[in-house]
Amino acid sequence: MYSPEISWLLESKVPSIRYKTYQNLVGLPADHPVLIEEYRNIQSSTFIQHILDQQVIPGQWKYVNHFYTPKYVSTHWSLLLLEELMIDPNEPRFQQAIDFMVGKTHLEIEERLQSSDSGFTCLWGNILRYVLYAGFIDDPRVSDLITYVSRSIYQNECACYINDHRPCSWGLIRSLWGLSRIPASYRNAEIQKAIDGDSKAQLILAELVGTVVGVPGTVQGAKFVRGQMRGEGVGRSLIGKKMEDIGRGKKRKKKSYFKD
Repeated sequence: MYSPEISWLLESKVPSIRYKTYQNLVGLPADHPVLIEEYRNIQSSTFIQHILDQQVIPGQWKYVNHFYTPKYVSTHWSLLLLEELMIDPNEPRFQQAIDFMVGKTHLEIEERLQSSDSGFTCLWGNILRYVLYAGFIDDPRVSDLITYVSRSIYQNECACYINDHRPCSWGLIRSLWGLSRIPASYRNAEIQKAIDGDSKAQLILAELVGTVVGVPGTVQGAKFVRGQMRGEGVGRSLIGKKMEDIGRGKKRKKKSYFKD
């Protein structure tokens, strides 16, 4: 019935992978009974519950009052993974953590807007992604984040000092990924300019992505990438079957900049 690749994805023990496969690759509508059942499976899955249970205080994972390290189990990384896994955005512990992140990062975003510093755009794009998923789009603090991410793209091509102040493709990808969460009705001229931009970095990225997905050439690739950002195409953000390692009980070494 399905191709070998789709069948393989549907065999996953991770319900989020099955849901996204049915929705994005098979094309089932949101109200299809299969998707409704898989969404229930997602919320009761051991993957989501295990991550939530690791909070050390309400809304935070270790270390308290810090959000980036230790990789990949701190507050930021846990929220990023929960969004990928499609946690219920209204889950109380998830909501508390989102509010913590917005409050923790807002002053830095304000300072960066005033200084035109565009560094770490990969981080800010990721944060924007899960903050919007949680429904914080009308929060004025998030408005500043959206402005910052948008300007980082069309003013500085996501240049970052870690990348020797050159345009960063990783920052660009993550920034566009975050902006793609904004509904069309909320997209002002600045946001649309960032998404539709014809910067050299975006055109090169579009050409590379277009080649990978079988739409070679700068112009054709750019149309494909922008179609994804506008919601005109098929989103293919799958988590990856290695998440099943948790279910199989496999242990992976955790990288941390601090000692436990």
